[in-house]
Amino acid sequence: MDHETLLQVGAMLNDRCQRGVQNLLPEELDYIFLWELNAEIDDGTFDRYLCNSCGDRAIDVVGALERLGSVQMVGVLKRALSLLPGGWCLDLDQRRIRVMAVPNYSQQFRVLTEEYYNALSDEDVVSERMMVRIADAYRRAGIL
Repeated sequence: MDHETLLQVGAMLNDRCQRGVQNLLPEELDYIFLWELNAEIDDGTFDRYLCNSCGDRAIDVVGALERLGSVQMVGVLKRALSLLPGGWCLDLDQRRIRVMAVPNYSQQFRVLTEEYYNALSDEDVVSERMMVRIADAYRRAGIL
């Protein structure tokens, strides 16, 4: 995608997201889910992400990463979810209990967070794919 189109799509995406999520396209929701994951991990580690409401959408993030062709990032996220005794769950209180029940959880999630950062760097093409998907969706919807 050329630079001008990328800027246009980015501006439209920002504007649409600021208006709320109720009318967003699936591709835009994927963007939000991934943005939340990255923001929470940037502020902490996977345990922080899983212990707050953004972690409610972890399964949606797995789907978004798979749709974008990620191998490494989605692999790290799946491993983080698989650490939880009993697996991931939607109930936040129960998920917090499960995170704290992971043996040496702080260290394990810190290692996975570092792996995720490496995967994010290695799979920078995923971000490009996301913007192309959003631009294509905007064209289909007559927005672009």
